Amino acid sequence: MHRWLLLGQHRSPETIRRESHIHTWLRPRLKGMPLATITNAALDELRMQKLEEGAGPRTANYVVGLVSTILAAAVDWGWLHRAARLKPLKLPPGRVRWLTHVEAARLLEELTSPLKEMAEFSLETGLRWSNVSGLRWIHVNDRAGTIAIDAREMKARAGLCIPLSPRALAVVRKQRDRHRTWVFSSQGKKVQRPPRLAWYGALERAGLDDFRWHDLRHTWASWHAQRGTPMIVLQQLGGWKSPSMVTRYAHLDARTLAAHVAGFSDWNSENFAQNGS
Repeated sequence: MHRWLLLGQHRSPETIRRESHIHTWLRPRLKGMPLATITNAALDELRMQKLEEGAGPRTANYVVGLVSTILAAAVDWGWLHRAARLKPLKLPPGRVRWLTHVEAARLLEELTSPLKEMAEFSLETGLRWSNVSGLRWIHVNDRAGTIAIDAREMKARAGLCIPLSPRALAVVRKQRDRHRTWVFSSQGKKVQRPPRLAWYGALERAGLDDFRWHDLRHTWASWHAQRGTPMIVLQQLGGWKSPSMVTRYAHLDARTLAAHVAGFSDWNSENFAQNGS
């Protein structure tokens, strides 16, 4: 694992941190085990331990998948003849959660700085938490009204350069002179993760439940889709590799769908028959 982490320093900081946490979790469980003894049964035992701790199938799959990937690399390094690999667990149906504009306004009213400004910026840009909390002044081109983030800092490992909306730009400009490096900071330091009590307390006061920080990204994409932003444009703005990823995040509300089906029954009318034939 140590060699894997060293060779993987090109990956995004978020991925490196996540793999480092998994390494810490795996170390006592695989200590002293030769690579050849990490069989499918051993991988299944690791997966069961993760599930018993309360992790979901997605997390359990990620942990076991990482071990399998490292074992496959060990084969390439000549350390192992064959790598064990488990079929991943089936995942539950995709979760759909986004806010209306009224709900988002209620949430922002209940949040305090800097979480309020970070949430507002996320709603305007669709950026993930890691990219918002890790946003530095070197990323911001105030004059052009854009931000540019290096590929190493993006989950999709592709650089992102996007224009900022007037509201997003105003949020950024208000942070000037608060920290030399980080756009968003708290008590002179980078905000590492959403403060749990502050976040869930604001959700409760706003009357919102079953809502995670990452759902701000779902909300942003859904608002764009409802406004008619072309999928190819939304894909580029969101930094997704494929259109299928966009459809996982962008959801239309009932009113938007209703507008497209309002005149559908006209096919049975005389006018439709005359004009459509």
